[in-house]
Amino acid sequence: MATATLKCRVCGKEYEACRNAKRVDGVFRWQDVACSPEHGATYLDLIRKSRATEHSAVANCLVNQAHALLDEEYLDEVEDDIEDDDDIDSDEDPEIEV
Repeated sequence: MATATLKCRVCGKEYEACRNAKRVDGVFRWQDVACSPEHGATYLDLIRKSRATEHSAVANCLVNQAHALLDEEYLDEVEDDIEDDDDIDSDEDPEIEV
């Protein structure tokens, strides 16, 4: 049986990992990262939490950028409206758009 000495990513202990076990894409194998199923579960939980934090940070950043763009577009419209109002002579009645 082919084995490799790996270091547990939770406790740092060296362990013998079997390299002959069948691998399935998308399936987590605790043997690849930890010395025990419990440490494998701990490691997987830590990874999920870190990814959730990364995703929420990216989402918050995108939302903030969208708000900034919307605010900028709105301010541009308001500035255009103000400039249009400045072009009106005081003798003229302004046209009101509905």
